[in-house]
Amino acid sequence: MEIRKTDRRVRHTQALLQQSLIKLMREKPLIKITVTDICNLADINRSTFYLHYTDPLSLLYAIETELLEDVIDLIRVPDKDFSFTSFIHTLLKALDENKETSTIFLKCHDGHLFSNSFFESFHDCFISMLNRTLPAASSSCHEYLYTFVANGLISVVRKWIADGFLEEPREIEELLETVCSCALIKKQCIL
Repeated sequence: MEIRKTDRRVRHTQALLQQSLIKLMREKPLIKITVTDICNLADINRSTFYLHYTDPLSLLYAIETELLEDVIDLIRVPDKDFSFTSFIHTLLKALDENKETSTIFLKCHDGHLFSNSFFESFHDCFISMLNRTLPAASSSCHEYLYTFVANGLISVVRKWIADGFLEEPREIEELLETVCSCALIKKQCIL
């Protein structure tokens, strides 16, 4: 089956709508943004909006999906090649390059930044890495370590974004690597 590329005009229209929503979300919450507001700012007809999206929320989900798919594609590597360090680097770089979008997602999703599918992709790679790194540990131990690392990562990234990206991505990367390395080293000593 042949996969068709999206027409350049369609991509341009979708980009205008996405940029307009992001701009409006700087000024007011999503619930107060109407399709008319978005269309007026984008200088696009309402019927054109409805060709692509059903409402402002579906537009927001499209923006989120696009950003997360880009990050997932960057980190999706064969399990044997998965590196926590490269994962953190890739994630922080993507968020830093999309500061405004990341900040808006954090605000409008009540502090939730990542979808379940994002962490499902990360989960499988991370567990595989733990199987190689800590082969003597039980699968439940691996799950607890994953939970610790994933939730710590989410919390640190959430704070970094909420604080306005004050630190450079490299500083956050080093902090996360240190904390996670200490957890893994400590676990190796216990085994």
